[in-house]
Amino acid sequence: IKKVLSGMGFAQDTWTKNIAVLSGGELTRLRLAKLLLEKPDVLILDEPTNHLDFATMEWLENYLKGYSGAVLVVSHDRYFLDNICTRIWEVSFQTMTTYKGNFSAYLPQKEAADALRQKQHDADVALAEKLQDYVDRNLVRASTTKMAQSRRKQLEKLEITEAPKDETNQLKFRFEYDVEPWNELVLMKNLTIRIGERTLLEPFTYTVCRGQRLVIAGPNGAGKSTLMQVLDGKRRPSGGMVRLGTGARPSIFAQQQNRLGQGRVIDVIWNKYPRMTELEVRSHLAKLGFRGETVFKPCEALSGGELARLRFAEIVLERPNLLFLDEPTNHLDIYTRENLTEALMAYTGTLLMVTHDRHLMNSLGCPILYLEDGKATLYPSYDALMGRAASAAAPEKAGDQPAKAGYGKEQRRRRAELRAKIKACEDEMEACGAREVELDNEINSPEVYNDPDLLRQKSDELSDLRFHQEELFAAWEKAMEEQEQYEQAADEE
Repeated sequence: IKKVLSGMGFAQDTWTKNIAVLSGGELTRLRLAKLLLEKPDVLILDEPTNHLDFATMEWLENYLKGYSGAVLVVSHDRYFLDNICTRIWEVSFQTMTTYKGNFSAYLPQKEAADALRQKQHDADVALAEKLQDYVDRNLVRASTTKMAQSRRKQLEKLEITEAPKDETNQLKFRFEYDVEPWNELVLMKNLTIRIGERTLLEPFTYTVCRGQRLVIAGPNGAGKSTLMQVLDGKRRPSGGMVRLGTGARPSIFAQQQNRLGQGRVIDVIWNKYPRMTELEVRSHLAKLGFRGETVFKPCEALSGGELARLRFAEIVLERPNLLFLDEPTNHLDIYTRENLTEALMAYTGTLLMVTHDRHLMNSLGCPILYLEDGKATLYPSYDALMGRAASAAAPEKAGDQPAKAGYGKEQRRRRAELRAKIKACEDEMEACGAREVELDNEINSPEVYNDPDLLRQKSDELSDLRFHQEELFAAWEKAMEEQEQYEQAADEE
């Protein structure tokens, strides 16, 4: 019992906890632990990796690999299917087909079987057309009537192999944007998050730059979603600051899409973009799998996966250059997950995402910020996180710099870059200062002061300018600190 409870992520001090206060994820893990201890001959699991963190998923996989009984599982987790399964049962159009091997082995087998079926279908259709053509040309001629009748009987007996059908709902969408933002896009400085007496994140400094991807991961209850809410502005931090860079146009995907639960599917898009025609709205929704009468389906009747696809339809039209995604693959079937993975791989904007989808993380190949016990640690990949590759990299902070640097070729090149960056920042700060004085004078002039639209435009420009000045000063200060470290290291040598 202790072994299974520990494996399922229950620390010893939680073993006497009342189950009435357990979260949904903890209850799922407890039910799974109870089932494993019963050791039945056949273990039937429906989406067992939902709500499990990485360590628990890996423990469960290792446990099931050594399980003596049979395991029947329904899952959308490709990693889990590859690690556990030796047979894949595909249910499609009321027909079950068995394939040997795991999910990765199933894909080429299915593709080959479909290709063979399509080839046979094409051959049968060609034969039927040939027989029909002969009958049409020769049935009325006395000399060939008998042969034509024979061909017609052959045609009537011919069974045309059914062409393979694709029951997967292939989606065709991409996340694109119009506005290129400032390079330092999400700035965290001494960011601290607390809930009551519990510290979810100790003071943390980090900068996400334009075009970067970052996955936020950690055990259940570590505060991943809370951190995401702080970053996207839904929740205030307990200490420190979070700031989005100039030109940031974010879109947010929350775990729950309850706010979409009113009206019809088509209304969600049409109400937000009333200038679109019905044809344009329906064509857009079709890219996300809403076709035919499904566009008139009430939102309250949508499944979790359908609500997720509807939110993606909104995000595509929002054209964000910064995406905040919290468990975007939850509720999605395995094929829609693949479509989303392709869309995110093609996305050139900045991505911050909370996920437990190991296939998605490995496909993106991006760093992972792992939260645990209030500490944030940066790992270069999922394999590194699980201890199978390079050791963990220290969290990159805005002020982290080499502790010692000498006068090698690389150091000389870096110092030259720093001098150029410092000079560029100083020149730009001087130009911004001059423009700030001009804007102040313009705003106080009667021509602008008495024109509300012009006054708003100038005030917004001044606000953006001052924000940019703060960014420039932060970049200048960072470069100066790094230059001083190089100089101190050179003096020591």
